[in-house]
Amino acid sequence: MKKTILLMSMAIALFAGDIAGEYVVISVESNGKKEASFMEVGFSKDGNLMIMGMPAGKWTCDKSKQIVSIESVFDTNGAEENKIVKQSDNLLVLKSKSATTTYRKLDNTKIEKENKTAPFLGGWKVLSSADNKVTLSFTLPNIFIYEKIDTKENSTENVKGKWIYDKKDHSIIVMTIGSPFAGENKILKTEDNSLELSNKTNRFKLIKQ
Repeated sequence: MKKTILLMSMAIALFAGDIAGEYVVISVESNGKKEASFMEVGFSKDGNLMIMGMPAGKWTCDKSKQIVSIESVFDTNGAEENKIVKQSDNLLVLKSKSATTTYRKLDNTKIEKENKTAPFLGGWKVLSSADNKVTLSFTLPNIFIYEKIDTKENSTENVKGKWIYDKKDHSIIVMTIGSPFAGENKILKTEDNSLELSNKTNRFKLIKQ
């Protein structure tokens, strides 16, 4: 009996290991609407759920039913069951009663290698209104920092997150909240001292600091 329980525990652990890892949420589809998120989510092997690097709940996996149960501090209704719709080396699609969420698994070794080749490393100043001074920086291995100083209101806003350079797609994914650069930033133009990005309908011109 003990041997059977041990084998079952090992099987569940191995399957959980397949799910376990760091992800970025590519999209969330609900009520016929599909929205990009680009939030960082971690499923740790010990069953902890991490969101943007912070503890945010628990998760478990039932291999026989192909179900991932997620209990988040942001959901007051308790654990929510998610059917595994698709799972590959770098993609995970989970479907609950309320939404279908697509996750891209992060390969940190590959990310660090590609980030080193990014043509925008360092600090930048965003050309904006006279009342605001906006700066941001991309440092290795993947640290993103955004600062906005409102000289009129005499206030400062600081946001920190992570970034991924997609050389093939010629874009920068910024995993953070509270910044107009959160999500996918298409690289429109790069020069030695200037950079142009677009994020959704916004377009930004930056100069090297």
